[in-house]
Amino acid sequence: MDARHFREKAEVLLRLADGLSLNNLGRFQLMALAEDLRKRSREVDAQTTLQPQQSQSEGGIQDGRSKWASLLI
Repeated sequence: MDARHFREKAEVLLRLADGLSLNNLGRFQLMALAEDLRKRSREVDAQTTLQPQQSQSEGGIQDGRSKWASLLI
């Protein structure tokens, strides 16, 4: 799942929590779930920003190998 999905679900939970009374336990549970989903969205964002950087560095190594391989043939 992507980070946008987690953010959207967190917003839905917060809207539901806002509809409950202030002393309702369910309100606090929904708010805790929303915060958990926000954390997960940040984690997914962090992972997706790291993946392109890793693939670029690995791609450079592979390009270097192919250059050397073409020189040997």
